[in-house]
Amino acid sequence: MTNEGRMKTIRQLLLLLIFMVMLLPYAQVKLLKISMTPLTGVKDSLTKPEFTIGKFLDGSYQDSLIKYTSERAGFRPWLIRLKNQVDYSLFNYTISGGVVIGKEGCLFLNSYVNNYCGIDFLGTSQIDYEVKRLALVSRELKKKNVGFLLILAPGKATYEQEKIPGRFRKRHVTNYEYYASRLASSQIDFIDMNRWFRQMKGHLSYPLFPKKGVHWTSYGVGLAADSMVRYIEKMKNIDMPEIICDHVDLSDTIKLTDNDAGDLMNLFCLAGKESMPYPEFRYNKEGKFRPNVVVIADSYWWGFITSGISWNVFGKTRYWFYNKDIYEEEQKIGTVAGTNIRQELERQDLVIMLISEATWMLFPFGFTEAFMQDYQPRTDADREVQLGLMIEKIRNDPEWYRSIEDKAAKNRVSVEEQLRRDAEYMVEQANNNKKP
Repeated sequence: MTNEGRMKTIRQLLLLLIFMVMLLPYAQVKLLKISMTPLTGVKDSLTKPEFTIGKFLDGSYQDSLIKYTSERAGFRPWLIRLKNQVDYSLFNYTISGGVVIGKEGCLFLNSYVNNYCGIDFLGTSQIDYEVKRLALVSRELKKKNVGFLLILAPGKATYEQEKIPGRFRKRHVTNYEYYASRLASSQIDFIDMNRWFRQMKGHLSYPLFPKKGVHWTSYGVGLAADSMVRYIEKMKNIDMPEIICDHVDLSDTIKLTDNDAGDLMNLFCLAGKESMPYPEFRYNKEGKFRPNVVVIADSYWWGFITSGISWNVFGKTRYWFYNKDIYEEEQKIGTVAGTNIRQELERQDLVIMLISEATWMLFPFGFTEAFMQDYQPRTDADREVQLGLMIEKIRNDPEWYRSIEDKAAKNRVSVEEQLRRDAEYMVEQANNNKKP
């Protein structure tokens, strides 16, 4: 064969190879049916677009179809993992899942770091308002002999603050710091586990946070549960089951949520190994009281459930996940939207709210707003509290407050007088709507 013939053959083979590579995604989806591990934290968000003449003519059908087919392209999960692996292994970089790669390979999430740095600070007026509403909830529940406990769960950004990348700078005030200071001067029972975990750093045999996860370890959950039980016993003057740990299994096989940040990176492999502690708990329940409880919390409460602690130290436990879905143990049984909140809470021995570092922007998950919808003042002092909360609500709404200023000028009264008049009207209307 001549050189020209060889070159022609090579060109033909290259074209055939390119053609085959181009066909691979189609073949994977339609012909080979190769199953692929789905990406963590990524769900197909698009439905197949409906064809209409109008959409076809204005081009929107074509745009939607391109996005839909791209989302379902063959080998897409594998190719994304390949790209993510190159970014991580060669450049120590990721854009996946909001993960932040810290020093010594310590993984964080943006939500934790932003709250630790004060980037998402809610403002003093909004936090003051929420603390007053939480105090009202606590007082109302105590009238029914129902305890109310707020737990400030630990955050990995606070605990491992030395390992946060240098591009992040802590500001003067954070949501956690201001909430903690206001709670300290309120009558609300609360436990500051964020501060406590930081104080224990370097003094324990096992890690309280995993290197590649952002939730507390099973060992950390055990310590937190023991502290919580002791606090509740004093708070309610009861004797609850004792949590006993006879053995801690150190395992190289990562379980539960100890690799949740690593999973979000969607890699083939994550550098570095670590042994994680998995305690074995038993319980002394004989003659002990197990209070019925409603827990309103973010994902940090799952640690109490998966460890078995929740249903061993409490009686009937309902977990209102982000104040939306209701779980008993690990089974979803309903939604908070379909629940008479006040009636349900007054049946309990205890109500627990738990907030972690990552979710301050969502706190208190709409709970106080929902509780206030069923709130009926019984005394003049109750009505004055309700009125004060309404005044603060108006003050915190710039557009609403500007309308009060305009109305005050029109009526030739002070802004404070007009503010009180409008607040009284709103409170009266709200209370009238609650009457049967």
